[in-house]
Amino acid sequence: MTMSKFEISNQGPIKLARCENVPSIMVIAGPNGVGKSTLLVSLRDRKGRIEGLKGKLLYLPPHRAPAPFRLHKSLPVIGPRRKFRDIIASNTFSLSLPHIPGVSLPYYLTSTSGRSHLMPDFAPYAELKYRLAQFKYEFMLCLNDVYEKRDEVPKGLMPDIYQPLRKFVNALLPGLRFEEVKLEGELYKIYFKNRLGNLVEFDDLSSGEKDTLAIFFPFIEKQVENELAKVKGEKPPQEELVVLIDTPEAYLHPELQHRFIEYIRELVEETKEGEKLQFIIATHSTTIISMTKAEELYSLVFPDQSLDGNQLIRVASDEEKLRLIRDILGDITFALAGKPLLLLEGPSDVDILSLLM
Repeated sequence: MTMSKFEISNQGPIKLARCENVPSIMVIAGPNGVGKSTLLVSLRDRKGRIEGLKGKLLYLPPHRAPAPFRLHKSLPVIGPRRKFRDIIASNTFSLSLPHIPGVSLPYYLTSTSGRSHLMPDFAPYAELKYRLAQFKYEFMLCLNDVYEKRDEVPKGLMPDIYQPLRKFVNALLPGLRFEEVKLEGELYKIYFKNRLGNLVEFDDLSSGEKDTLAIFFPFIEKQVENELAKVKGEKPPQEELVVLIDTPEAYLHPELQHRFIEYIRELVEETKEGEKLQFIIATHSTTIISMTKAEELYSLVFPDQSLDGNQLIRVASDEEKLRLIRDILGDITFALAGKPLLLLEGPSDVDILSLLM
C-alpha cells in the first residue's frame, strides 16, 4: 500500500502538518521557510505518524548535482549489484569500488555523503550512468548464455532492452533521441542524438534533459528490468513506490514542467494490478501549480496562519489557487489591471489567465 495518512509535528518550522487522505499525486506549495523540504525529509525518515505505507520511499532532494566521471568498462563487472531505486531510497550515497589499477573516481562519488535538502546530491546522475552500463553488461551475459545453449542467437529472440528509455525520451524530450550504450576502448559511453542529428554523450546533455532522465529513471529502470527478466525467463517482481520530489522545476523549462506533471499522471494511471505509485512534490512552480487538480494541490502555511493548527491546507478552488500563485509571484496586480500583457512563458501564462477569467 502507498501512504494513506500522515502527521508530522515539531520538525523545524513545522508545528503540525497532517493529511487524512493522501492522494496519488500530492503537490505542496508555499513560501520559502515554511517547511516544504522539511516535510519531505520527515516523511523520508519516517519522523511522524505514517499510515498505510508498505512500499519503498524514493527521495530526490532539490540540489541534484551533475556528477561527470569516466565510466570504466570494469565498473559494471566488479562494482556493487544494486538498483537505482535502492540508492534513491537511501539517505546516504557512495560509489565505493574495489581498487582497480589505473582507474579512479572523483572524490565526490567515493566519499560517503548524506542525501539531504541542504547538500548537493550526486546520486541521481552518477547512479543513472552506472545502472545503464550494468544493463549493457547484464544483456551481454544473457546474449552469451543463449549462444552457449543454442550455438546461435535466433533473430527476434533478444528484445531491445532500451526500448523503455527510447519511448520515454521520445515522449518527454522531443528533439532528443536515445541511441546506445557503447563500449569505446576502456570506457562506456551513453549516446543520444539531438535535433541537428549530432551525437551527444550523457554528460553533455543540458541540465534540464539530464534532470528529467534522473527524476523518472526509477520507472525506466523497472521497465528495463522487466525486459531483462523476459530474456532470463524470470517473472518481474511487483513493487509499490512513493516518490518524494523536492523542486522538480529546478532545471525544467515551463513547457517541460507541463510534460512532467502530465507524465506523472500517466504513470499513476498505468500502474498494473498489485503495483502502486504515489508522488508527493514540493514546488514553487506556478506552471506546476496551475496544472494541478483541486484534489492534488495543498498549501503549507506558517503556524500563525493556520486556523485549526494544521499547516497543510488543501486548495479547493480556483480562487485559492490564484491566491497561492500570487503569494509565490509576490504580485499579480499587473494581470488584474486590464492592461495588455506580454506573454513570456507560453502555457504557464495561459493557465494563470484561465484562472483569472
